[in-house]
Amino acid sequence: MATVDYGTVSFEGTTYTLKNQAEFTGRVLLEWQQEEGFEEFSAPAVDAKGNEGTVYWVLNVRDDNGETLEDLDGLDWDDVDRVIVSGK
Repeated sequence: MATVDYGTVSFEGTTYTLKNQAEFTGRVLLEWQQEEGFEEFSAPAVDAKGNEGTVYWVLNVRDDNGETLEDLDGLDWDDVDRVIVSGK
């Protein structure tokens, strides 16, 4: 079975290996964030010590014309909002 590489991200000095692709969380953001076109995403991840957690991003998904982007690959996935480590 082939292993898919979803990449790594760093947050507060710790590198996390993503275990899956990022998905919309569906969380309702603050009004100004909604008006500006921000959405929240999350993905499961693990650090080098084996600690499992979830990486979160809050990213603007609109282009310069205010249209929702269809291809999200161009977003700044290095701009991690927070990481919640399981059990902490």
